[in-house]
Amino acid sequence: METQLESSKSDIDLLRLWQVALRRKWIIFSITLIVTAVTVVVNLSIKPLYEAKALLLIEKEKINTVLPNGVTAESTDYDYYQTQYKILESRTLAEEAFRQLDIKSHPEFDGPNPFGKFAKSVSIKPVLRSRLVYIVATSHDPVLATHIANTWAKVYLKQNLENKLFLSKELLQVLTSGPEGFKLSTIESLPAVVNSQLIQLLKGEYAKLEVSWAELSQRYTSAHPRLMELRNQMAVMKNQIHDETWRIAQSVRTQLSGQLQGNNVRIIDPATAPSKPVAPNKRGNVMLAFFLSLLGSLGLALLIDHLDLSIRNQDDMEKILKIPFLGSIPIILELGDKKHETFSKIWMNENTHGAEAFRNLRTSISFTLLNIKGPTTLVTTSTVAGEGKTLVSSNLAIAFAHNAEKTLLVDGDLRRPNIHRLFKVSNERGLSNLLSSADAPENYLLPSGIDNLSIIPCGPIPPNPAELLNQNRLQTFIYWAMQNFDRIVIDTTPIFPVTDSLLWAKQAHGTIFVANAGEVKAVVVKKAIQKLQASLVKILGGVVNCEKWERGTGYYYQYYHYHYTANGQKAA
Repeated sequence: METQLESSKSDIDLLRLWQVALRRKWIIFSITLIVTAVTVVVNLSIKPLYEAKALLLIEKEKINTVLPNGVTAESTDYDYYQTQYKILESRTLAEEAFRQLDIKSHPEFDGPNPFGKFAKSVSIKPVLRSRLVYIVATSHDPVLATHIANTWAKVYLKQNLENKLFLSKELLQVLTSGPEGFKLSTIESLPAVVNSQLIQLLKGEYAKLEVSWAELSQRYTSAHPRLMELRNQMAVMKNQIHDETWRIAQSVRTQLSGQLQGNNVRIIDPATAPSKPVAPNKRGNVMLAFFLSLLGSLGLALLIDHLDLSIRNQDDMEKILKIPFLGSIPIILELGDKKHETFSKIWMNENTHGAEAFRNLRTSISFTLLNIKGPTTLVTTSTVAGEGKTLVSSNLAIAFAHNAEKTLLVDGDLRRPNIHRLFKVSNERGLSNLLSSADAPENYLLPSGIDNLSIIPCGPIPPNPAELLNQNRLQTFIYWAMQNFDRIVIDTTPIFPVTDSLLWAKQAHGTIFVANAGEVKAVVVKKAIQKLQASLVKILGGVVNCEKWERGTGYYYQYYHYHYTANGQKAA
């Protein structure tokens, strides 16, 4: 059950969103079109940017760097590669590449700081979980971008080799002299010498000879044969230590010299001239601008619709005005057709969507008046002028007449009458004459040209409409009308700024309140309803006039379109 309710709520929200989009389609269309067009123009004016990439492989060195004092410099893979990336981004490397390219006079780097622009055109992008790194150069010239990336890579390779030579140079200087000239104290501090088991054994034996020499020298003179023998043994032992130390030193020298002959960095893929620019992404930018502007304009449409405090549909009438909803009269736009239905004619003379709407309104009112036996008097009014109450009155009267009900349409607006214009009848004599004289009402009846429908126009506009409507003659007229007709429909003045409609409403069985969709603010309409309620008149309900039903707006349109085609003929 909860799932069904959630699904229903989602459908309602989507339907409302669709209806808002249709109501505010020109806002959405205009914003989307302008933003997309501007994006297209801007993208066409941007100079394309090309990107060239050189791929390097950096192998970590296999041996640790040995310093002259015997300290071994160790580093982790992470430290090593982060160091190399910073070297690739260093200013020294950039300056050397800039010098070799000699592009100071190039238009792309023209300006007060050509080197700064050059340095910003190159970026270093390591490949994750690998020993590979890209040198990426960007330029408006694809060939120049290629030269920059390749030159940057070559300068790095050269500097990397020089850095290796610089780190080993101190040791090599110590090891360049022959066995007679090198200093034993310097070489014997090498880790390879210190860790040699043979040298440790020889030095142990030499220490024992020194102890024996010290003991015997206390008892004998230096010319004693035993001391002379110890002296010779010590000299031989020292020469052995010296020779072994030099042999190890030569081995270290050979190892370090071999390292200087190779490079642990190499170019895997040199940069090639790109065929397509990386920026601007014209298609992507236009698509992104289109979708973002569409979403933004839809959000703006929702905001405007939310701030639009007018009566637009059934929900607004029931929730804001809190009166029953009787029906809505559409402006049904046939999209793609130049012609569309308007209110410049009487709907009920044709089989149209509007005619069906008035038939539904007639049905709603009939159900509302089921508890009233006999003829009924209905009054139509609105908040202000121009909301379509006259057309609602006229077409509702025609709908009753088409239902074989004897109907009287009265123009009760003694200030701005319009009924005679719609039906094209004379307004020389009418209601104003009837209320100000003792003539029989039958004398003022005019044919409408429609079966079962008679008309009493306003007549000459009186100077005192309110006083004229307050006379007993009005009650007498209503009584006569109920004796001779089944339905009496009275078109009256709007509630603001005059009160004539309230005088009529007190004589009627019910008042039909007409609100033009989206025209009058809800706060003003609510005051009009409150004024009617304060006068203790019966409000049958409200009618939303000029509500737009466009293709695809839901049930109402599909229902009427099913029964009637656009030219008014019934569908099969």
